Amino acid sequence: WPLVGTPLCAARATKVATHGRQTDSASKMDIDRGDPGRAPAGGEAPPARPGAPVPGARAGGGPPPQLVRGVNEEPASERRRRGDSGDARHGVAQQLECAKECLPPCLDHEVEIIIPDALNYQVGQTVRSESKIVGNFKFKILVFPCGTHTTQGQQVSAFVEADTPAEFDPRWIFHGVKYQVAIVNWLDYRNSVYKVDTWTFSKDGIDRGWHDMVRTAHLSQESGWLGPNNTLCVRAQCYVRQADGININSDNYNTKRETGYIGLKNHGATCYMNGLLQTLFHVGEFRKIVFSIDCETEQEMEKEQDGSISKLPSSQTIDEEGKAPSLIQALQNVFFKLHSSDQAVDCKELMRSFGWDNTDAFTQHDAQELNRILCDRLEEQMKGTSMDGSIKKLFEGEMENYIQCVNVDYASKRNETFYDIQLNIRSERGNELRSIEESLEEFTAEETLDGDNLYEAEGHGKQAAKKGIRFLRFPPVLNLQLKRFHFDLEKMDMVKLNTRFEFQKRLDLSQFVPEAGSYVLYAVLVHSGDVNSGHYYAYIKPDRQAGWLKFDDDSVTPCSEYAAVDDNYAGSDLSIWNYFDRTPRELRGVQVPVRPRIHNAYILVYIRE
Repeated sequence: WPLVGTPLCAARATKVATHGRQTDSASKMDIDRGDPGRAPAGGEAPPARPGAPVPGARAGGGPPPQLVRGVNEEPASERRRRGDSGDARHGVAQQLECAKECLPPCLDHEVEIIIPDALNYQVGQTVRSESKIVGNFKFKILVFPCGTHTTQGQQVSAFVEADTPAEFDPRWIFHGVKYQVAIVNWLDYRNSVYKVDTWTFSKDGIDRGWHDMVRTAHLSQESGWLGPNNTLCVRAQCYVRQADGININSDNYNTKRETGYIGLKNHGATCYMNGLLQTLFHVGEFRKIVFSIDCETEQEMEKEQDGSISKLPSSQTIDEEGKAPSLIQALQNVFFKLHSSDQAVDCKELMRSFGWDNTDAFTQHDAQELNRILCDRLEEQMKGTSMDGSIKKLFEGEMENYIQCVNVDYASKRNETFYDIQLNIRSERGNELRSIEESLEEFTAEETLDGDNLYEAEGHGKQAAKKGIRFLRFPPVLNLQLKRFHFDLEKMDMVKLNTRFEFQKRLDLSQFVPEAGSYVLYAVLVHSGDVNSGHYYAYIKPDRQAGWLKFDDDSVTPCSEYAAVDDNYAGSDLSIWNYFDRTPRELRGVQVPVRPRIHNAYILVYIRE
């Protein structure tokens, strides 16, 4: 039966779990039948006194995982034993209704293992489930059916174990993974034991769970902890908030040595500027243009309107740190240091060239606006030189606005240029757009002017007409801004749209301009947060033959392609949700809880093949 409908009331829940697709009833198992006297791989918590339950992780150290209880801490089985329903026969019927066979199928981020002959295992002997992938976090359930040596075989022990591919950097890390482990009761799944915690998985902390799930002395078919053929059933699910990263909390990590590149210092709230500067610096042709400008022959820069980040000073502007340099000279200095320095680069000189003070450094501006100002100022400074027009050749495209009458031979056309294309995430009609192609099709969709909305054609009066936009040419470097910040007419306020929007690593634009050809994804500028606060960082592929790098202020780290691309589509992720305290009837029509993915692509940069 489907799990869709209205949100579940969690007042009776003891902890939260998630939704997904059904798996085989008997999962594939990887059984370790090694020396029963050895400690399991990964280590264990310190031994406890005999007979004492031992919570905590197998490996990784830190405080033991905690079982988070619900509003009513009295076990469901005890409430049913007291006959709260007022009808014992009704309780028996409910118990039959909640047998293991009636348990919902595994959720999309959940895995199940069925362990036959669970009583035949020895202390310290392990069995693993098949792997499950959530995002790009691959994990298994690790079970000790007869317990770990720590519990002296008195408790069934179960853990979530990361199962990362061999090609991962050995310093891989998954921050803040929330997980749930449950031992399922075959007679009445509402009696199942489930525990929840959060852990940062890494090579040194590869598994996490509990030594004390169910007492081995209670394992029997009569108690419900074992099913037919003495089978034990364990389920686990994970909520992974972000893709893999690299653990650089070490004095040995050197950005320049590891990647060949360095970062930019954050001076308060300048992460948006840092991300933009890195994307521009690694476009070789743009870097060549910046270095080609002769600052000694620059004309005095004009003051722009107040209240904008484009407010640039005259050459006489002075601050407490001395005379502010020209924008071009400051940008050249930053680029030179990015190329030659071994340490993160200071951007204060460039900020002073904007006319900023310390207050401006703590004010987050828009990366797209800054990009336009930089390009306009560079173009202005190159007028009359051999590089005049080079910025336009690199970033400028052209489109045509047209109105074509249907019944008479009349058309109105107007061409305009662009340095970036702003793509809707939500259409003008309120529909969610799911990809670059869908958004471009909506951008170029033809509108019919008829009825009360006829077009006033010069010399022909009011006429039915077709209105639209068509692209004439795309630039070599294509900037796409995703319009995630949207004014909500119901809330009368700006909101951030976190709906899923996919973008390809290779983009074919020939359907919009026949000779446009294909473009390759070069950079992804990410915004993490909401409309009022957030953080910018960039994923860049400086060398097409090499891998992706993450530029996060002064940090530069290698990353997976999934982290750079797929993980920034936005959308929602299934949250941890407990369904064990609900009957099938109560679960019917219930929507599994999800969490929005608040880190997502804001600007995409493609380069023509």
